[in-house]
Amino acid sequence: MAATLVMVERMTTQGLALDVVGYNTLVARFCHSGDADAAWEVAERMKADGVEPSVVTHTALIGECCKMKQIEEAFTLYEGMVRSGVLPDVVTLSALIDGLCRDGRFSEAYALFRDVQNDDAIRRELASYTRAI
Repeated sequence: MAATLVMVERMTTQGLALDVVGYNTLVARFCHSGDADAAWEVAERMKADGVEPSVVTHTALIGECCKMKQIEEAFTLYEGMVRSGVLPDVVTLSALIDGLCRDGRFSEAYALFRDVQNDDAIRRELASYTRAI
């Protein structure tokens, strides 16, 4: 973790700024390796550098919270994401539903699933994914 963050710092001081894709790659990498602290640190650095987190950023952090059974934190992130104008996608909502199920909160997972089914934008996105597969 520390080496990556040092590298980001060096890049920034040399005028080489990361964009949203670069930051998302780091956040996702740390999340997949189970280093939530580093993922959060990169996300904070991203915001400090003036790069707006995308749905990919938020979804990676939400998924990590759900893996760690920090469901309330995941929903806090989700609500903040929506408030900031970043719309969730199927992957975001699937992570939340999965987290609720892992935590034994099946009725809440089903309620969220039903809400997703009633969202036209999400249904269109799901239809696109299904066709692509």
